[in-house]
Amino acid sequence: MNHQKQQEHQPALRSTEMIVGSAGRKRDANNSGFHLTVEDILCVLNISERRQQVGSRSRSRSMNVEEEVGRLKEEIKRLGKLQSDGSYKVTFGTLFHDDQCANIFEALVGTLRAAKKRKVLTYEGELLLQGVHDNVEITLNPTPAAAASN
Repeated sequence: MNHQKQQEHQPALRSTEMIVGSAGRKRDANNSGFHLTVEDILCVLNISERRQQVGSRSRSRSMNVEEEVGRLKEEIKRLGKLQSDGSYKVTFGTLFHDDQCANIFEALVGTLRAAKKRKVLTYEGELLLQGVHDNVEITLNPTPAAAASN
């Protein structure tokens, strides 16, 4: 009888119970699974909150990548030669050895790869290395407006 009164007075507690497969937890009154404690729930909420924070960090990183790709476009226009189709061409060595580019880009090769992945520019190969690939041409694709005017 006492057991039934306990169940009647604890409906909210019953809704927080679930079966979990971790050893060392106390079985619930029905012996159907393990009891989920308030600490367990708070731990799950904390993990969820951390995942949201990591997600927002990755979004801010992608924002930084977009910003760096934009800066790279500006530098290629500054250092490169305008082509008849509206594109710009510059060699990797010119970009790599430019003092202004060295001050702007922490990882020029990474920014180049990100821009290539986004189809902003093209170049031969996957990874450009200083010295070995100094003569590789990097082509900044023309903007749609520049391509339409030709």
